[in-house]
Amino acid sequence: MATDSELNKSTFERKTSPLRSDWSEAVIPTVKLTLLVEGSKIEDGDCVIDYYLNILDKSAPISKPKSSSIFVMLAGRDNGDIVHIVRVNTGSRRQKLKVSLLSFLKYFGREDITFNLFVVVDGSEIKSNTFSISLPYSDELDFLFRDAPLATIEDLRSSFNEGSSYFEIDNPLRKAHFFAQVLQEVGRNFRMKPLESMSYPSEALKKGWWFSEGDPKNWVKGNNEKNIGGYFTKGKKSICKLDYFRKKENHPIADLYGRKDLNAYDDKGVQKAVPTMLANHAYSNKYENGDVDSEDGNNYRGKGILQLTWKENYRKTQEVLGKFDSKIDIVKNPLSVKDDMRIAVLSAMAFWKWNNINRKIGTDKSEKIVNKVSDVINREDGEGRKKRIEFFRETSAIFRVK
Repeated sequence: MATDSELNKSTFERKTSPLRSDWSEAVIPTVKLTLLVEGSKIEDGDCVIDYYLNILDKSAPISKPKSSSIFVMLAGRDNGDIVHIVRVNTGSRRQKLKVSLLSFLKYFGREDITFNLFVVVDGSEIKSNTFSISLPYSDELDFLFRDAPLATIEDLRSSFNEGSSYFEIDNPLRKAHFFAQVLQEVGRNFRMKPLESMSYPSEALKKGWWFSEGDPKNWVKGNNEKNIGGYFTKGKKSICKLDYFRKKENHPIADLYGRKDLNAYDDKGVQKAVPTMLANHAYSNKYENGDVDSEDGNNYRGKGILQLTWKENYRKTQEVLGKFDSKIDIVKNPLSVKDDMRIAVLSAMAFWKWNNINRKIGTDKSEKIVNKVSDVINREDGEGRKKRIEFFRETSAIFRVK
């Protein structure tokens, strides 16, 4: 049996037929009907249940009559107590209930769930149908990274379980925080970025911002002869945090190595970016990185599942990681953080331990702690921070943080 620190793997595969139904007839004062559950389907994050109220007494009203109110309620049991998940008024004979899968997971775990579908008339509950739903995801990681190959999920699970106790990401709250951050960095398909992208427009490097999306009619065409890149005059504003290039004396470097588009955004029609040189300049002579010629900027730019950056961070992470496995050396082989799943996961966990993130979390289950954790992982603004909080709500339900 798996310990509390380990990620469980159930014995069943991903399922495609989530509903089993036993139909029964209910007789209600003034209204005779059968309540049929005709099917359900799993959508991204939701279960949609399709049911049909079959009126046997054609003269009986089904919409809200003056003397009585009819609605349908879906409920399940949590440790013997009824938990009401969904309640809808019956405005028509055919209805669909959309229920968040997170509601299932939060209250009932990952096993098959038995529900009661009630018809309620004048405040009286009458059980009319019992059915069960099998979740289509076999475990926590299968749900969180549902667009990833199963082989990738298995590698992730194995690596995490190997280090969870040592690096002390070993209870539901800590796991919820850790995987909320991972989700934002790698997405549901668990696609580790090849390397931190440095394909910035040269003007974005110099100004610190640019319009990354916009209406084509607001595009100003670039010029090959003058070596000038095109740009949007308005649109979605994005931020470039590479302060190095905002200094006037470094503008020529931004012009030399930054991207310059011609007819459309990111067409690179005037000039392609040179990411290695941009990284070597932007990350030189800081946080233990050497000068431009040392190539530390490129070697230690962001990579892995938490985008580990700077030689100092690699060294301090290695000090923790090396005590767990002396054969790993991410300072000498920084690309292993990108290329080896086991090292990618363990190095992220070592970074977590070195930065005492568990101490920041403590036992506080509130969402305000997410921003404190995010400040250590990635100080991004706006939508990125909001997304990390949204992912934490999801991972908290998945790991049943109570």
